[in-house]
Amino acid sequence: MELSCSCYYDWDGEGWCYCDNPEDFAPLPLKRSARCKSCGELIRPGEPCLSFQRMQYPQTEAQIEIYGGEDAEIMLAPDRICEDCGEIFLNLCSVGYECLSPRHKMADYLAQYHEKTGWKPGRGPGREAAA
Repeated sequence: MELSCSCYYDWDGEGWCYCDNPEDFAPLPLKRSARCKSCGELIRPGEPCLSFQRMQYPQTEAQIEIYGGEDAEIMLAPDRICEDCGEIFLNLCSVGYECLSPRHKMADYLAQYHEKTGWKPGRGPGREAAA
C-alpha cells in the first residue's frame, strides 16, 4: 500500500472498515498474547499496543435480521499493532499521513517516508555522513 496523506475513496459498505485511529498506547487487555498485524511479532498481555476498532454493515439477510437493519454497525475484533510499529504509525500520522493500514508493514511505510523526504536515518535530511 502506498503512503498517502488522504483517505478519500468510495467505500460501498461491502466488507469491513476501521472506525477511528487510536491516539495512544494501551496495555493489551487479553489473557493470551496476540500477533502484531503489521510485523507479526507477539504482543504479550499487558504490553503496550495500538488497537484499531473495526466494523462492518450487515452483509447478508440473516445479519440484517439479527442486527436490526441494513444500517446497523457490527463491531468486529480489533486489529492490534506492537509498540515499535505503533511508534511508526503515530509519528507518520503526526506529520500528516492519515491513511495507514495497520495490516501493512509499518517499516515499509517508514522506508517510503524516507524515500519521499530524502531523510537519511541517522544523518538527517539528505546529509552525508560525517567523516
